[in-house]
Amino acid sequence: MATPKGYYSYRGRFPKWKIVVIIILILVIAAAAGFIFLQRYLVYDGSGFPRFQFPSSQQTPAADKRDASKKSAASGSSKKDLNIKVEKPKSKDVRALQLSETPLPDWNTVQQRITQGGTAYNAVVLTVKDPAGYVYYDSAAAVAASRRAVKSTAATAAAVAGLTGSDYSSVARISCLRDNRAARADISGKGLKNTGGYLFYDANSANWLDPSKPAAQQYLASLAKECANLGFKEILLTDFSYPTQGKLSRIAYGT
Repeated sequence: MATPKGYYSYRGRFPKWKIVVIIILILVIAAAAGFIFLQRYLVYDGSGFPRFQFPSSQQTPAADKRDASKKSAASGSSKKDLNIKVEKPKSKDVRALQLSETPLPDWNTVQQRITQGGTAYNAVVLTVKDPAGYVYYDSAAAVAASRRAVKSTAATAAAVAGLTGSDYSSVARISCLRDNRAARADISGKGLKNTGGYLFYDANSANWLDPSKPAAQQYLASLAKECANLGFKEILLTDFSYPTQGKLSRIAYGT
């Protein structure tokens, strides 16, 4: 077919370099997509060398064994319940006799006192320091605090040894801060004072040790240590407070 004069039907050729560029771009995009996809499986070994680890090889044989053992244990636990028996601690009834004998007489007399009346005692409470400040055993600490504080006899040491060495649970009862003897013997170092600077007297005209004073603290600690060395199983502390009766507003606290 003839074309109009002056016009031509021309189809230019596509340059080869453009084809090469397009192919290269396609390859770069495919490589980038593949790297992004494979990056989730990229791991590093102990030496820092990268390698690919695909899902089929991620679980090691050791892990397989652990999983198998866990499944076996779970299966076994589901078949048989675990029974745990919790035993309650056995409580011991304490039947204590508080001795009124001070100082303690010979041990045979004490045993008769314990066994009479038909009560099956398993503990004995002995007052080793009373609220007046007297100490009823051979105490070096009490002698140092007040020469007249100790009240004992020749049989006291053997009687105390018989008590602490017996099958009974021996308890040493100590009246701590209510103490006429040590407070009067050392007002400045141990005694509880009033706001006027003198020894404080409560409603019963009793004197007290000041718990804030180091010498008073050391005295009580020494008595407790002596009782422990004598073999007492327990130490019972009483009067462990400031006075509760009398002109309490007149107490000089911590001085």
